Amino acid sequence: MTTIENPLNITNNVTAEVNTVWPIVYREVLEIGSAASNVAVCTLWTHRKSVARKFDLSEYALIGNLYGVEGVSPMLRNIYANPRIRYIVLWGNDLSGSGDALTEFMRDGVDATCKTPSGKVQIEPEIGVEAADHLRAHVELRDLRGQSLEKLRETVLNLPSLPPFSEPRTFPIAKVDAAESAYPEASQSEWSGFRVSDRSVAQTWLHIVHTLLRFGHLKRTKYGNTNELREVLNLTAVVTDEDSNDEYLPDYLELSRERLNAYYPQVVTSQHPEGTSYSYGQRLRDYDGMDQIQMLIDRLKQNRNSKRMFATTWKVAIDMPDSAEDVPCLTQINGAVQDDRFFLTAYFRSQDMFGAWPLNAFAIRRLQSIIAREADIPMGPMTIITHSAHIYAWDWPRVRGLLGEYQRIRKPAAELDTRGYVVIMAADGQIEARLYSYADKVIDRLTGSSARQIGLEVVRRAWTADAGHALYLGGELEKAEIALQTGTQYIQDAPLSLGKLG
Repeated sequence: MTTIENPLNITNNVTAEVNTVWPIVYREVLEIGSAASNVAVCTLWTHRKSVARKFDLSEYALIGNLYGVEGVSPMLRNIYANPRIRYIVLWGNDLSGSGDALTEFMRDGVDATCKTPSGKVQIEPEIGVEAADHLRAHVELRDLRGQSLEKLRETVLNLPSLPPFSEPRTFPIAKVDAAESAYPEASQSEWSGFRVSDRSVAQTWLHIVHTLLRFGHLKRTKYGNTNELREVLNLTAVVTDEDSNDEYLPDYLELSRERLNAYYPQVVTSQHPEGTSYSYGQRLRDYDGMDQIQMLIDRLKQNRNSKRMFATTWKVAIDMPDSAEDVPCLTQINGAVQDDRFFLTAYFRSQDMFGAWPLNAFAIRRLQSIIAREADIPMGPMTIITHSAHIYAWDWPRVRGLLGEYQRIRKPAAELDTRGYVVIMAADGQIEARLYSYADKVIDRLTGSSARQIGLEVVRRAWTADAGHALYLGGELEKAEIALQTGTQYIQDAPLSLGKLG
């Protein structure tokens, strides 16, 4: 850890701290220049190190990312700790809307609850409204999103020098009642291999975040104000019917069509945004001169049974060393044809399931549609397998609020089971159950004298893929057994007419 020249004399209304190391929060994930500079550069999702290499250390105070809105309060803490910072220059790829949120805060401020008008940013109450407004009045935001890296450099180097806007100060760190903030330990579950599925990206995402909050194991991380995340391993998410040309974008997703359209080229084309080490699209479309997606399309046209419809973003020599600064989370895609439909599977080594998964999923689905269209074959479901599927601690309250407000996560007692439907009959002392395909063809048949006997065989033969369907069958088999025992007629999905008992 390096101490800056001319250490800051920071006060916190209690004691004066001399020779304080600055930045005071998240130092390990910031590029630190000169504490005498007026300029902090916010690179959003663009890799900060690649931007820092374009400047001398004396030309900026800080360069850092802003992946989510939770980073605004730490930004304020670092600026107040060094009030020589008079400019925030905003530049880079805004994949989560954090740039828009920061812009709203600097323009409109916060209300008495420390929230911006949209509610997307909540300043820590220990900082407070007065301090937030004072900073907004004296620190200028320069929004250069969409501009070139050269324009960023030109702007930073030509900003007029200004004096500090305040005495250095810090703010108390929130002490939250553990009883109020604690989340229970992960519910007992399988160690690995969770599966969720729904028709659209948005609906599948609700199942994902529900799974993470319920079953995610706690793990430490260098990011976030609580330094924790919840993680499950090898989460498989299947989206069956998303229309990639008319995406389902409900309000709870907080994702605009404009933002989607701005992101798509980074995955489906070889576009390489300025200031970034790579893009998924570049690695897929220009992997050492090879367009892997076109090769996949050509192979699909030539042989629909091929098991070699594969593309990767991973470059071992570049991405494997510990010194690698920015490596792909999406590592490979695989294609396959079943029932004359094109299926696509994407593998992520690590993924922020709350902040990044929907955007990634829409882009993978768009890529699938491009491949299917070029090969003239209908699309099947899309599958995304994530090795480390996680949600950061700063998003836990928002996830709980989302799931509390939108009960779309609750599925009906039984849906159409992908493995077929079951007809149950009871007569002559026997229960008969038949499994049908949706083409009304008998797939399997069971007979027995008890619900338990047939139910165990249903489980052994894996007749159901849906828990609600299995629960429904258990109830119907019990009704059939009672009907046999009482001499009552059994009709599936109808109540038993037992009359008065006793």
